[in-house]
Amino acid sequence: MPAATPSATPLQYPVLAPFAAALPPASEHHARDTKPAKRPGGKQPPQPPPQQRPHPPSPQMPPPHQQPQPQPQLSQPQPQQQQQHRRKHSPQHSPRKSPQQQSPQHPPNQQPPQPRPPKQQAAWLLTALLALLAALGNPSKIRSVVLSLFRYLFFPRGLAAIALYAWWIVPVIVVKRTLGLPHTSPKSWDLSSDILIHLVRFAMQGRDWRRLRQLMNLVDAGTRAVVWAMGFRLERVRRLASQSSNYVVEGAWIVSKGDIVPNVRSEEWKDRLVVLWIHGGGYTTGSCTSFASANCEIMRHYQDIADEIRARPLLYFSMDYPKAPEAKYPTQLEATLSTYIWLVQQVGVTNIIVAGDSAGANLALNLHRTLVVLNKKTSIVLPMSLVLVSPWMDISRSHTPPHIQEHLATTSDFLSTKLLDAFASNVTPSGLHRRDPSISPIFDLAPLEMPHDGIFVVYSGSELLTPDIDDWIESVRRHGENRDLLKILRIDDMPHDFAVALHMWPTPLRRASVYALREIARFAFASFLRGAYA
Repeated sequence: MPAATPSATPLQYPVLAPFAAALPPASEHHARDTKPAKRPGGKQPPQPPPQQRPHPPSPQMPPPHQQPQPQPQLSQPQPQQQQQHRRKHSPQHSPRKSPQQQSPQHPPNQQPPQPRPPKQQAAWLLTALLALLAALGNPSKIRSVVLSLFRYLFFPRGLAAIALYAWWIVPVIVVKRTLGLPHTSPKSWDLSSDILIHLVRFAMQGRDWRRLRQLMNLVDAGTRAVVWAMGFRLERVRRLASQSSNYVVEGAWIVSKGDIVPNVRSEEWKDRLVVLWIHGGGYTTGSCTSFASANCEIMRHYQDIADEIRARPLLYFSMDYPKAPEAKYPTQLEATLSTYIWLVQQVGVTNIIVAGDSAGANLALNLHRTLVVLNKKTSIVLPMSLVLVSPWMDISRSHTPPHIQEHLATTSDFLSTKLLDAFASNVTPSGLHRRDPSISPIFDLAPLEMPHDGIFVVYSGSELLTPDIDDWIESVRRHGENRDLLKILRIDDMPHDFAVALHMWPTPLRRASVYALREIARFAFASFLRGAYA
């Protein structure tokens, strides 16, 4: 293990000085120094009302228009027709009724409504496709999507190359799995998962990050339609962080279709939980809408839990930040800090969770360290908790031996070491070493001050970043404060960023992704309850 560089303070960046000067003095109370006070009157979280059994309807005479009318005399059916009639109406051929349908909640002379069949994935995708076509009614938007598709088609390892690679690799995978020949993929993968991971790995090989950016632009083009099909809506935001600031807040609110977008300060947001989501993409690709469908999945699971005690819905703000190589670090940290201060001071949010995936998780952790330093001099509100999904802990890629990284990249992950090096060279300025603790948290020797409600880390046990994440967790448990607040969800045989990237894939890997998103929603709800009713 290489020697670690000394710890660096986030406030060493001169650009962070205006944030500290604009915040109230430290003499005011701190929001997270003590436990939140109980609500007036000692109110506890409301309990769900007891369920009452429905009373059977009283027997009534049917209305005149429903009374049986005399039927005309029909000819007697033939013996063959009677046999077909009995077979059609026999118990073996009648559909089995659920307990809800058997309950006496409809009059005997009326047919109870049949429940809708469960939504199949193919039908949901068809609805999203139709919504996408409706959303792309603007000719200029259609032209932009077609141009992006045309450009990505002729890039090296573009769509045409992927199609040719699929014609060769699919028969090879089928033969190897059928004959039991040595295979590099995990044994728990099925055929569809094996093929999809091979195709994505082929598309992400090399150092050409421009090709990946074009692909992400294609994905982002249909995000609004997918979010609408899931029952939510996107509201884009672009405004100044404050009247005295030059920093621009960019992102999108993800709310239910009937909910209000909290763009102005109000007392209503003090009782709502807000998640600040920072997307990944190696600081180079992606946008605030890249994983909006995964955010909607978390909001849906959160609402299912919150309905049990009639709690308010979750609010999601997915932020955007300047991309590398056009913007170097710490420009991304400055944008994240300005967005957080805008949520706290301009919108009035008090219950906030900072979450992110991959490079976004790296930013979330660096933001927390910066806020801890600012909180010692100002009265800024600290986040309740952190959610880190497959965090990028080592930008330099020097902590783990290269042969281990290559083995993980070629067996159970689609990330490549060359692509990570390209991302690192894009975001790192000339005066900042890649092993600097301000951008590579694994080399920070200072004890980590845990948030009030802890940190939830979700990652795979077989991805390229697994050794770095394991070593960082061990370091936090050894030297950090309140180590019991560190929660871990580690699932083996999954690729990088599986929790937010695979929940829509038509493979069995989707089950692990949905499970991870459900656990994130439970952690967020438990964190909100501890902060609101402590």
